[in-house]
Amino acid sequence: MNRTVVFVLALAGLLLLAGTALAHVPEFPRDNDSPETALDVPTPTKSWVFYDEVAAQGAAYYSVEMEPGDRLVLRLFTPHSGEFAPGLVLMSPTIEGRDGVPDDVTVPEGYGARVLEGEGSADAEYEPFTPAAFYSTVAVDRRVGEGGTYLVAVYGPDRHAGPVGVVVGHEESFSVEEYLTVPIDRLRIHLWEGQSPLAVFGPGAVVLLGGLVVLVRRLSGPRLAVRAIVGIAALLFLAGALGVALQTAIALTKSGPAPGAALTVVFVLVPAGIGAWLLRRATDGDLAPTVRTRTAFLAAGVLGFLTWGGVVLGPALAMIAATLPWNRPP
Repeated sequence: MNRTVVFVLALAGLLLLAGTALAHVPEFPRDNDSPETALDVPTPTKSWVFYDEVAAQGAAYYSVEMEPGDRLVLRLFTPHSGEFAPGLVLMSPTIEGRDGVPDDVTVPEGYGARVLEGEGSADAEYEPFTPAAFYSTVAVDRRVGEGGTYLVAVYGPDRHAGPVGVVVGHEESFSVEEYLTVPIDRLRIHLWEGQSPLAVFGPGAVVLLGGLVVLVRRLSGPRLAVRAIVGIAALLFLAGALGVALQTAIALTKSGPAPGAALTVVFVLVPAGIGAWLLRRATDGDLAPTVRTRTAFLAAGVLGFLTWGGVVLGPALAMIAATLPWNRPP
């Protein structure tokens, strides 16, 4: 058992390092359609990705506060190939001129502007954590000579509307809350891509509903409440793993084979393995409240959180099962 715990903790540590070293923190802006309501990017050197929408004849605005010598990193992408290739306008009091600014972009008084038109790409880039495949249109990576407030306006070409992802910053780091809510953010990202709710939630719903029918028929005997909690946790892990696997397949049809898919496989197989093990324990007639069993449930919950398995609730239920008082059968 000690070897199992050590292995779980080591794997969890590696996955946590991989997640915080490579992934962007996702956010979903709203009502940032004017310079006055621009989204104020907190810590603009930290790596963020904003899943936004550009309205027809409109723009989305971001405000970043930079210090002299800071590295300004911006990138735009879309979930679809084709003519929609968003561009951006970088504005600052230190920039001179306003040549080429689209009519739909408002430049505040005292600001100059530089236009970077979007360029469509036929090649999609695979993103292993969502998972998804995106098409980049603009990239900026430069040191700012002078500090101050920089305003970024993202606009659609030819006054077209559509979804646009906005990457800001380069230093990858997650707070605990940001890391743990990634499974929920994944679902929101797939909806942002334009997938139907049926495609996003349907596979997991089938696993949950079908699994609940099986659990109702098979769960019996002592410690029924604990078995039910563990069984539901198992189904959440399996449902989440299936959803990620299907989204991986969808993304790879757009990007083609990608090395990053190997990392996504870990985020499928580990939660699926945890779910299968929990399901077996839930239906095990010899389930007993031993230290070993409780430790295993606790380890499953920790590893589930770190691999974004079980849509947050699954790992939580596994850890609850580890701490509940289990009455021995008469």
